[in-house]
Amino acid sequence: MLIHAYIKRDLCETPPFAQFRRQAQILILKILNVFLRLKFLPSLNLNELEHFSKVSENAVNFFEKERANAFFL
Repeated sequence: MLIHAYIKRDLCETPPFAQFRRQAQILILKILNVFLRLKFLPSLNLNELEHFSKVSENAVNFFEKERANAFFL
């Protein structure tokens, strides 16, 4: 009777490889979820990034002109 219960319990246990595979699947799904969120995040829209680069470029040009004008004063 005890042997039968021991064998039955072993059959119900998850093998180590299956546990590892399940943990790997969960990790892959979490990473995929992060990438999908980043892909569809509105603040990472390429047009907005181009806008910010143009604004920062204009600001740099403005400050360079101001510095050049201050040198001649």
